[in-house]
Amino acid sequence: MKKQLAVFRRQRSRLKSRLDAVEGNIALSSGSGFMNGNPADTNLGAFMQFFPDANIKKLEQIEMFHRQIQSLLSAEFAEAKSELTTLIDFADMEIARNVHEIAQSGIPGRVYKAALGTYSAIENKMRALKLENDTYAKLSGLKERAKMLAAQLAQALAEQLHTLQHALNNRLDKIYTYVYGAARIAPEVSISDDGKSYSFETSKASGTNAANSGLIAFDLSVLELTRLPVLLHDSVLFNHVADASFGKVFERYAASKKQVFVTIDKERPYSDIMRNIIESSKVLELSDTNDSLFGQSWHKMEEAVGIEATETEAN
Repeated sequence: MKKQLAVFRRQRSRLKSRLDAVEGNIALSSGSGFMNGNPADTNLGAFMQFFPDANIKKLEQIEMFHRQIQSLLSAEFAEAKSELTTLIDFADMEIARNVHEIAQSGIPGRVYKAALGTYSAIENKMRALKLENDTYAKLSGLKERAKMLAAQLAQALAEQLHTLQHALNNRLDKIYTYVYGAARIAPEVSISDDGKSYSFETSKASGTNAANSGLIAFDLSVLELTRLPVLLHDSVLFNHVADASFGKVFERYAASKKQVFVTIDKERPYSDIMRNIIESSKVLELSDTNDSLFGQSWHKMEEAVGIEATETEAN
C-alpha cells in the first residue's frame, strides 16, 4: 500500500504539472487575443469602407469559420482542464484512501510491494498514453480544419480581388473611351491573388502623356467606384494632354457629385462647354496684375523694394 501511495502521489504531481501547463496556455491565448475573435480586427473594415457594394459574403463566412475554431479551441482547453482536475481529485481520493488503509491495517509496508508497484506503474502509464492519444487526435483534427479554412479564405480573397480588378478595368475602359475615343487602349490594373502586389500598365506607350492620362483615368475610376469624397489634380498633369481630351476630362469632373479641386495655369482654346464649367465652378483666380494672392506680386523688383522701404519706415 505504501508503494501504491507513492505511485498515486507521483501521478498527482504529474497531473498537476499538466494542469498548470493547460492553464498557462489558456492565459497566453487569452492575452494574445487568439481566443477573442473579433471581426473588426480583420482587414474587412478598410475594405468595406472603400468598397461598400462589394460581395463580402464569402469573406464573412471565412471569418465565422475562424471564430468557430477559436470557440472550439476554447472548449477543448476547458475540457482538458476539467479532465485533469477530475484525475487530480481522483488521485487525492486514492491517496487519502491508501493513507487510511495503511493506518488501519497494520500490514508491513513490504507486503506485495513488487506486485502492487508493477500494477500501479502499468495502470498509470496506460492512462497517460490514452490522454496523450486523445489530445493528439483532437489537435490533428483542429490542424486539418485550420488548413481547410485558410485555403477557403485565400480563395475568397482571390475572388474579391478579381472582382475589384474587373470593376476598375471596366471603368478605366469607359473613361478612356469617353475622353480619348475607342481607338485609344485604356490602362489595365492587375492584382495578385493574395493582394500583396499589383501592376498598372498603360499599354505600349511610355511617355509622360500616357502616364499622366492613365493616372487621371485611374483617379476618376476610384472616385466614381468608391466612397472617396474628394479628388485633387494639379495643372502639371494636363501639360501634355490634348485640348479636346482636356475638355472631356473636365466634363467628367463636372458630372461627378463629389468635390474635385483642379488648378489651371495657362489659357487654352476652350470649348464653350468647358468655359461654362470653369466659370461656374471657379473658386479662386490669380494673375500677375490685380489678382495676386496676397494683394501684390512678391517676385517683382519694384514691389519688393516698396515693401522693404515700408518695413524700414515702420521700424
